[in-house]
Amino acid sequence: MTTRSLLQGAAWFIRLFSSRSNKNSASFESTSLMSLARLNVFSATTASMAMLNIRRRKRYLAATTYLSSRSFPSSLLSIAPTLSSSANPHPVLLPIIDVLNHARGHPVSWSVNDSPQGLQFSVIQHKSIPKGFQVLNNYGPKPNNELLLGYGFVLPDNPNDTTILKIGGSQKSWEVGKTGDEALLGLWEEILDRLNGGRVAEQDDTPAWETQLEAADVLSEMTQAQISRLPDVSRIKDKDVVREQVRKMIEVYVEGQRQILDRIGSFAESQRQAAIQAAKDDGIDLVFNESDG
Repeated sequence: MTTRSLLQGAAWFIRLFSSRSNKNSASFESTSLMSLARLNVFSATTASMAMLNIRRRKRYLAATTYLSSRSFPSSLLSIAPTLSSSANPHPVLLPIIDVLNHARGHPVSWSVNDSPQGLQFSVIQHKSIPKGFQVLNNYGPKPNNELLLGYGFVLPDNPNDTTILKIGGSQKSWEVGKTGDEALLGLWEEILDRLNGGRVAEQDDTPAWETQLEAADVLSEMTQAQISRLPDVSRIKDKDVVREQVRKMIEVYVEGQRQILDRIGSFAESQRQAAIQAAKDDGIDLVFNESDG
């Protein structure tokens, strides 16, 4: 068996048993590796190599987290700064500036000036800051999923929260928020187009309300599927597994997602009721099974 295979096996062994242990993770990993060496699973030299790799991996993960959570896109460092993803930026650290915390709606300007010393990047505060108060930055109108993954925090009742819905097989994703109708109506129109796509207009006598009713059911099912995937925060009780601060962040994120999905569900129901009324106007009273609502 190769050293690589042994190390992979050791990593699996450690993950399996460290998940069941209340010991400090790093010390338990070290103890486990040396115990495996004493059991002649592999040599002490190989165990030492494995411990070194674990430490290096942890340092690497910590370093990448620092970079991803505090870096600015290089596209800002130009005379015409932009946050456009089409600029293909790379992460850049700006000492002192990169430690400023985010405040939604905080009035600041990002300024780039060309000087003999090179480009100078400034965060200009639009309001005076009293002595002893924190100097803040504004990361922009970001949803909680981006704040959580990119910066490690969430905002309660974040008005910029969004959820993403996509029809199976489609190349288009729709980012629907707590307000605004553009994305929601775009998703709705795509569902209608999909349902009408296989029909020949000249030969199709399907009433519009029937397609609308079917589309409402599709959107409702998509919404319910998303809700069912949300984690059940009430089941996260072991503070040794998930810190209380992290649990609360998950709770805020899930609540924001649920609010948006409830909004989409209400829209689907309103379309369903409109279709039922349109059918009545055509002289047709629709009868549903209990399972159909």
